[in-house]
Amino acid sequence: MPYTTKWEDNIFHATFSGKINALEINGFHESFHADEKFDTCRYAILDFSQVGELNLPIDEIVEISGMDYSSSITNKRLTVLFVIDDEEIETIALYYKHKISSLPWEIHVLKKLSEAQEKCL
Repeated sequence: MPYTTKWEDNIFHATFSGKINALEINGFHESFHADEKFDTCRYAILDFSQVGELNLPIDEIVEISGMDYSSSITNKRLTVLFVIDDEEIETIALYYKHKISSLPWEIHVLKKLSEAQEKCL
């Protein structure tokens, strides 16, 4: 499995590693949104700092964005905190942020896990 997850109260934390493809991202995405804790989740830390390669085509980002529009109906107060230290992966995250800019969610793209953790305080 290319990622691990954990819940801590209303904070969700996922750490991705190695090579990640669109199928794995979609599987992760669906399981996160289907979790019974999703509706009360306030912070989602998505740590991509250990990813060597992310293969996520534009059409997949658009599909994920569409799913997030639906999910924002039940959770309007989510803050998504991407932790990324790779330029290519950062570009993907920024494109995603642009695609969902009309959602009520806050999206942050950060360089360090400690920055994301501070935002959850």
